Amino acid sequence: MPYPSAPTLTQQLARAATEAPERTALIHDDGEMSFADLDALSRRYAAGLKALGFGVGDRIALWLPNTPEHYALAYAVWRIGGVVLGVNTRFKAKEVEDIVGRAEAKLLAYQPGFKDIDFAGILAGVDPAALNKLERVITFGEGKTGDVLGRPTTPLAQLETHGTLAEDFATPDTPCQIFTTSGTTSRPKFVLHAHKTLGLHAERLPANWGLDREDGILFQAAPLCGVVGLNVATLGVAAMRPQIIQAVYEPVSAAELFVKHGVTHMIGMDAMYERMVESRPEPQPFPKLAPCPSFGANPPLESYLKIARARGLPICAVYGMSEVMALFSFQSMDYDEADRVIGGGHAVHPETEIRVCDPDTDALLPIGEEGEVQIKGPTVMLEYADNPDATAKAFTPDGFLRTGDLGRMREDGSFVYLARMGDVLRLAGFLTNPMDIEKELETDPSVLEAQVVQARVGTRDRAVAFVLLTGDAAFDEARCIQRCRERLADYKVPLRVIALDAFPVTESANAVKVRKTDLRKMAEEELNR
Repeated sequence: MPYPSAPTLTQQLARAATEAPERTALIHDDGEMSFADLDALSRRYAAGLKALGFGVGDRIALWLPNTPEHYALAYAVWRIGGVVLGVNTRFKAKEVEDIVGRAEAKLLAYQPGFKDIDFAGILAGVDPAALNKLERVITFGEGKTGDVLGRPTTPLAQLETHGTLAEDFATPDTPCQIFTTSGTTSRPKFVLHAHKTLGLHAERLPANWGLDREDGILFQAAPLCGVVGLNVATLGVAAMRPQIIQAVYEPVSAAELFVKHGVTHMIGMDAMYERMVESRPEPQPFPKLAPCPSFGANPPLESYLKIARARGLPICAVYGMSEVMALFSFQSMDYDEADRVIGGGHAVHPETEIRVCDPDTDALLPIGEEGEVQIKGPTVMLEYADNPDATAKAFTPDGFLRTGDLGRMREDGSFVYLARMGDVLRLAGFLTNPMDIEKELETDPSVLEAQVVQARVGTRDRAVAFVLLTGDAAFDEARCIQRCRERLADYKVPLRVIALDAFPVTESANAVKVRKTDLRKMAEEELNR
């Protein structure tokens, strides 16, 4: 079935620059930037990228915090017909090497002086030979200026010295964005989207979320490297509404910005909303807030719901994943609280088809029966880039995406998301493959095998590891944790590494499966002693 067309992402920015040139696009640490200025900066960056020889189909890794320059550079890459590869600033050497190298990025942009991150140390741990397609590095701000990874560097400001690129090489079918996503395989998959999926989603979200109101203003609480941050960024441009960005999210200053600017829309973790309202003296500090989508526990913890009720936060659960977009669906505010605070809802796009099937046979299940949520619609990814086998497994013969999520359908056509059918973790707001942590732990000479689960500590979800020992070396929990701290993003570092004599398992005719549910219970008991 043909789906509706929409302007490309670059056409949406050009439209905003034409129809509302002086309107504020970004409110940031150093001031404000209008839509006209954002569009002009992106065109200068695009001219610089073209002058360096980059163009249609080239993958460009952006390892940057949320800044106006990051926004402009993303639109510049899209304007030349390139593909943005989002790289989390929390990633360390092993992760950067795998993602940038395996995606065959030709250009890497980063900000050496950002925060307290030791970018030089991280890059020193990257094997330059693994980045076999990398041609050049762009640096932004203070810091390293010589060769990086054996490649020449170009200061970001130098891109502006090549005039302005008027031509737009993007089309609706042009691939434009890769999100990295964790699943049940040992390495992240690359979710590839085109302008037509991202553009249509950005075009329709304002009306569905109420951002088409005259006083609408977004708060960007997620990094642009992920689907949530990217969807919020493009939504603000398509709606021609301002968005507030922070290079480093901090709840007290964020709450002050909410009050100062009258923020109406945000999507973030439960703990973000909780910390912001607790920092304010007003009984209901954010009276203009539209329904607040959040991601965290599903359903939310009762402690969070109590705060939301008392402090005037209108909670509305949503559903999303990199393969189908964030804010893919919304629960109705007309539902009772118990039904609207659990993930799922009605799809933003009316052409979308959602069904729940038996995960083993793909047989359609009756309304109310639990099974795998499957989706077909205009915002579904093109493919897992460079991975035809994974792409083939992800889709049913009739074109539905197998989400790997457990859910059920409702009588009114909405659906309920219950849980991941696999064992992917959500740590610090990021979907995290437990194998990333398990494989790292298994490099310790004392560890034979590792299993990692997620456990709640206060308001945070943390990784907890269980290991079987080789008997060849003394086990040292602190050493194992330090090994992860040196090689993985901080949010992936396990809070505990606990040695067991054996994992709890279930034996079947086909396999022996570790009972991760039992491990989660053991982790909770250990942490709450």
